[in-house]
Formats: sequence, C-alpha cells, structure tokens
Amino acid sequence: MFKLIDNPETMAKLPELEETNLANYLDRQELEILLNNGQIHSFSTGDIILQQGKKAEGIYIIISGNVVVSARLMGQGITNIEVLKPGNFLNEISFIEKGPCPTSYVASNNVQCLFINSVHFEMLSLYFPETKYKILYAITKQICSRLKAMHGKVTTLITQSEIPGLSFLGRVVDSFNQPKQVASINESMLERLQKKSLFKSFNKDELHELFQHAILLEAAKNCKLIHVGEKNASCYIVIQGAVQSSIMQDNKLAKLSVIGPGALFASIACIDNDSSFTITFVTCEQAILLKISESELDAIRNNNPRLWYKLFDLICLSLAALEKSINKLDVRLHIETYNR
Repeated sequence: MFKLIDNPETMAKLPELEETNLANYLDRQELEILLNNGQIHSFSTGDIILQQGKKAEGIYIIISGNVVVSARLMGQGITNIEVLKPGNFLNEISFIEKGPCPTSYVASNNVQCLFINSVHFEMLSLYFPETKYKILYAITKQICSRLKAMHGKVTTLITQSEIPGLSFLGRVVDSFNQPKQVASINESMLERLQKKSLFKSFNKDELHELFQHAILLEAAKNCKLIHVGEKNASCYIVIQGAVQSSIMQDNKLAKLSVIGPGALFASIACIDNDSSFTITFVTCEQAILLKISESELDAIRNNNPRLWYKLFDLICLSLAALEKSINKLDVRLHIETYNR
C-alpha cells in the first residue's frame, strides 16, 4: 500500500524534485508518495538508460542530469532527437502503450532518475486516483510538446516530398461533408460497447453516464471531424467504419494512421488549445461515431472526477498513439528523401 516517506536517503531527493517541472503538477505530499514508492537509479555519462526496441516495466522521471533521446534512422544511423532535463519523463509512449521503446535514452552526464514500476502506478488508481491523473496529465503535456516539435519537423519534409497535392474537386467535396446527428444511444448499443476492450475499466453505470454526455453521429466518407486550425477540445469513439488521421501542409495530405471500431481519438486541444498546429481526422469510409464536445468534457471533469480520470486514461492513450504515428511518418519521409 502507498505510504508517506520514511526513508531519509530518499527524502533527500525531494528538494531536487520540487525544483523540476513536475512540481507544477504535483504537490509536496504527492511527490513524497512517488519517492517513497519508487526507486532511485543512478547513471554515469554514456550509460544507456533504455534501449530502442526493449520494453521497460515502468516509467523514469529525471531528478538530476540530462538525457539524450536517440533513434536509429535509415540513411542517418543513430540520430540524436532531443535532450531531456530534470522533471521530464522517459519512455512515455512505451509506458502508456505497454510496448517496446521507440527510442533510446542515454545519460549525457551523471543522471539520477526516479523509477516508478507499472504495478505501483496502477495502484494509484485505488489509493490516490487524483495523483495518478495529475501524473498522466504531466506526461500528456510532454507528449503534446513533442507532437508540436515533430509537427514542425515533418511539415518541412512534407513540403519537400513528392506527395501529390489534393485536387480542387476533392477539397470542395470535403468542405461540404459534415457529420449529422442521429438517434440517441439505445440499451443494445450500450451493451455492445461495454464489451469493447476500450471500456474494460468502466462499469455499466459509468458507461451509461459517459454516453449521456455524447451525441451519436453518422458521417459519410471524407467527412472532416477535426479540421485544420480547430481549437475546440473533443473526443470521438468509433462505433462503425474508420477514421484517418493526417497532417495537411501546402495542399499535401500525409497520412498518419487509421482508427477503427472500438477506439477513441481526441483532439490536441484536449490538452493544448494554444498551439497553432492541428492533426486532422477525416472518415475514410462511412462511419458511426460518438462525439463528446468540449462543454460535455468540462461537465464530466467538474461533476464526476472518477469518471473523468478513466476517460482521461483513454485521451492520454490516444495522444500517445498519435505521437507514435507522427514518429513513424517522420521515418517514412526520411526514407523517401534518402531514396530519392
């Protein structure tokens, strides 16, 4: 069970952690809980903390020192991507998706990290659900920051790429395609959705309340759900059909991923509505979806925190998948440039 700090050696790290960005999200007692239930790992210059392709059973938070993020890219060998500082998380995508690390993490000087294993992190849901939410929010803010940086990088590559431009007729057709609201959710649909793995952490009452905040939409092929420049927070759950996430640049559309039935996707504005970049979401076939608007997301957050925490888990997962997709696009565009 989680408890407050009683280890003097670990307690000594609290002032350092309080000086990091993480203190913007967690109060002193919550930082103490993390320290007491994590492990301090020390690394020397050049040590590999996590290796690309390997799976980690938890997440690292930098307490002191700097960590270089690198990846092996075709045509470029091992490439340094960015430098992480105290308060930053390592391996956030693999931690959230429970998969292998897409990048390597190497200590650029003497580094100390706090390691929280996945089992302890999930226990937070039982004892300190708000603390778990705050940590996920901090992780998701870091994901959005990286999405913004990667978006700027890949849009330059898209401009230079040989991706064909969209036709005038195609743009006109897209602009007229709008989703339309249809009948409300019935009990049989609720029962089918409850069986989806996406909602395994929700009980029937929670699902029923969640869907009270959603509207049922029918959308034709090539219907824009989240468009360029949109600043409104929203979530969609695909019930039938499929949705394509993409990046639009200079009239060129670079595809990221296809989202099928039983999946949730969220707009960047759920976390960051100040940035100018947008990932577009367009149906790639006729689809039926549930939409939770910004006002309804706010209502859930304000009136039912426990339901909001569970929904936020899914929002965090969707944005981690988006970061993974944009990283893959970056690799594809680099390969195209290399082979040109």
